Amino acid sequence: MARRILGTRAPRVASERERDAYLAQALSELPGQAQHLTLRYRGFRKGLLHVFRELESNGLSEQELEGHLEGARLDPQRAGRLHSAYRGYRARLQAGARDPGAPGPGQAPALVTEADLLHRAAEALRDPEESHPNLPRLVIVAGFCDLSPRQLAFVDALASVEGIETVQVHWPSLSAPNPGLAWPAQTAALLEESYGFERPPEPPPPGPERPVFLERLEAELFAPSSPVLGAEAWGPGPAPLRIVRAASREDEVELALTQVRAFVLERAAGSWRDVLIVASDPERYRSLLRRVAQELGIPLRVEGRRPLTSAASVRGALALLEAAARFDLGPLLVAAASPALGLSVEEADRLARAARRRGLPVLGTAERWRSLARELGGPAGTFLLEAAELGLAIEESCEEELERIERASYEARGDFSQGSATTRGATGEIRKVLGRLLRPARLSALGDRPSAGAIQSAAAEAAAQRELLALLEDLDRLGAPLYAEGGAQSGGAALRSSEQLVARVAEEIRAARFEPRDTRRDVVSVLDAQSARTRSADLVLILGLVEREFPR
Repeated sequence: MARRILGTRAPRVASERERDAYLAQALSELPGQAQHLTLRYRGFRKGLLHVFRELESNGLSEQELEGHLEGARLDPQRAGRLHSAYRGYRARLQAGARDPGAPGPGQAPALVTEADLLHRAAEALRDPEESHPNLPRLVIVAGFCDLSPRQLAFVDALASVEGIETVQVHWPSLSAPNPGLAWPAQTAALLEESYGFERPPEPPPPGPERPVFLERLEAELFAPSSPVLGAEAWGPGPAPLRIVRAASREDEVELALTQVRAFVLERAAGSWRDVLIVASDPERYRSLLRRVAQELGIPLRVEGRRPLTSAASVRGALALLEAAARFDLGPLLVAAASPALGLSVEEADRLARAARRRGLPVLGTAERWRSLARELGGPAGTFLLEAAELGLAIEESCEEELERIERASYEARGDFSQGSATTRGATGEIRKVLGRLLRPARLSALGDRPSAGAIQSAAAEAAAQRELLALLEDLDRLGAPLYAEGGAQSGGAALRSSEQLVARVAEEIRAARFEPRDTRRDVVSVLDAQSARTRSADLVLILGLVEREFPR
């Protein structure tokens, strides 16, 4: 709705990756060794971003935050570091996707958070000189969730616009609601009179007794010593709740999928999409579910975002980066064995035999890699030459970054805190090489009659490769800072070895997640409890009870 109001003036909302990079840059600019240590812990930055998101949702400015910190009587140094980090983070956002310290004509477009976007849209609605012809006549905002002050201000501004019939929100903190607001009874009457909606029948009042299925769940699961309700308690028809105890997670999955298969195949018009499997952590069950489902012939889809390193092509790319950083043929052979990097099995074996003849320990320089590449020739030689050039490009980028830091520190009279080492430059070279080497699976390579599982695996690999290249492009554009091994005295300490830069990039890759697209319709869906709240099915199975993990 906010984008619709602002139209072409709507700024771009910063992604989680951009927010994390800007926060890391703000932390790296603070003095003191503790700030370099915070860059190592992604969980700390994630928690700090959550705090900053709450500040933005409440509409607190930097000055208001400083006043609140003073009133809380925190340690002045800790309060100052928190305020400086928030100020630097917000400054990076307002500067946009361009490094604020980098020279260049013009200004990059500013980035905003979702709370900022709501604030700008509310200001545009309150401007009497602006018109908004594209707004709908009726806007209903459900009040069954907590609304932040920014959201409340946007709803209040929306209700003030002439021409909007009503805005429904029942929020207890509104002591004097806007005249444009309506409460549930008024909104229901308006829908019936003006829009022809039919009022749903009133649900029957709850009885004094608890539902039978809750009694059974309590008796069989949480109090095994209690007497179990018999079949007569359920009445006619199949029992709506059944609890199956398993000895292990493997037995639990096999029992569940066996029940799924029997349930669907025994029905005249059975469909796999009539079944939902709920797990507290679907990712932990992914490999086991896929293996058992393949054995039983059940089409299965585990929904949710997957770790980027779950893709074989990404693991091969990580091995290639590790090999290029140290000029080590061990991880290079691991990368060569990855089909996504373009080498056939024969070429990978030829490279391995040539490496064994030369001896793995003595091939630790770019010159020896080039010599072996000329000797090999063909795709294997080209692959080895690409890896050698990548290692040299990473070293050269590290040297350029170190020179930049030294130049900045010299201009600041020896203060190395004025410059911070970043991933800019090297990640661009890494992206170019991987963009040339990575080869997504083609349908022709899957055989004459590829199975649905093979097609989905190939599509997931392609999605992972796209996410990997997009991540490297973001790291090069944003310049994610590196942490120094030797503390804050030397900003270039983190760049004295290209291994540290590659380790920082590998850390970002391991933390990234992607969501492959699955267009199949008639499948059994596996999802978490939060996603299952919006779905319905004839059969719902809950995994994890064998380990006392009830999905919340």
